[in-house]
Amino acid sequence: MKTLQHLMTEYANLKKERDTLIEEHSQYTPNQYLDMNANQVLQREHQERWKKFYTDKYEPQLQELREEGRDVAARIKAEGDRNRPKLDGDSPAALMRTEQAWRNTVLPLLEKGVPLREALRNADVDAVLGAERFAPGYFGAKNYNTDSGVSGMQARFGDDRRMTLENVRADDGSSITRHILERFAEMDPANADSLTMAARAEADLESFNHYVVTHDRSGGGLDAALVRHYADQGTPEAREKAAQTAQERAAAMGATHVEV
Repeated sequence: MKTLQHLMTEYANLKKERDTLIEEHSQYTPNQYLDMNANQVLQREHQERWKKFYTDKYEPQLQELREEGRDVAARIKAEGDRNRPKLDGDSPAALMRTEQAWRNTVLPLLEKGVPLREALRNADVDAVLGAERFAPGYFGAKNYNTDSGVSGMQARFGDDRRMTLENVRADDGSSITRHILERFAEMDPANADSLTMAARAEADLESFNHYVVTHDRSGGGLDAALVRHYADQGTPEAREKAAQTAQERAAAMGATHVEV
């Protein structure tokens, strides 16, 4: 399966090919019969003409890669969803088990300040599914200073009985989903690869989009290289470092955020 890292490489190579052609065809030989000002005007027109030509020529291919990035991320998430345990929202027994597992296993650790990823380290399937139900509301309540009781914690269920993250910050929801899938990957070696990729899909897509925008703006540069570096790291530690940097920036702007 093609990954977002592969697309980044394809994007960079295609853009490099385009820029090389622009540079080669932008060479201008001054007309000896014209003065400097006239030659500068002609040189600028010459360069802009070739730049537009190759930019227009390569843009459909670059746009195709940008769109493919969204498709790849969607396929990865769908594959992970097929391989992960699911809560039967119509089963009172399943709902009771997961709530009890949340109360007894995960919630006490969170109340002690343990990050969610650590609280899930030894959690069983019911505890992880319980965290999927209640952690979004828990962190939403913490961030918005609202009711943090079980009634205020439970995520809403859509028509497919799967949780939705209404009224919860997008970054919290993304982090929770990542930690949930990473724990499922640890418990299921046979599907660990697809679950790990699904856990990283949202962050990888964000890195891919950031990489594309930065690469287009700067022609590459250190910032794009760093984004690509983090996207290439498959370890949770690297992900957490990126998340920590984002939280530090948010704190610098006066935002409030509870670590998940």
